[in-house]
Amino acid sequence: AIRSLIKARDDARRRRKYEVGDRIRDELKYTHGVFIDDRLKMWWTAIDGNKVPQTIQDINGDGRWKLQSWRQIPTTPENDACVNPDLVEGLLKQRDIARREKDFKTADSLLEEARNSPDGDLTLRIHDETRTWRVWTEA
Repeated sequence: AIRSLIKARDDARRRRKYEVGDRIRDELKYTHGVFIDDRLKMWWTAIDGNKVPQTIQDINGDGRWKLQSWRQIPTTPENDACVNPDLVEGLLKQRDIARREKDFKTADSLLEEARNSPDGDLTLRIHDETRTWRVWTEA
């Protein structure tokens, strides 16, 4: 039963049905005590709650969540004045935490809130790989 649930979750994620995959992950965790590390492609059971086995910790290390700070790329003074950089930085940091905790629904809503934070018809372009953001106009 466990292996078939894990396979169904992998299939759902491959088809980009992330809500289905999250629901199966939660069923595995809360009903069967099964935990999954997607990056390592490994799973384990835990009777004592959330403890990661030492063998997984040894492979995983500290994880990859040592992220650089977010950085604003300046545009025009007029456009840059229409956004509160502290608000954007705060939203993006909260999003990093949500992503680390695999709360992708919250991460997506924080991303959308950050994108729409400038005044007027402006939006933000956010680039995760370079950890940068800038004011964007469609004109």
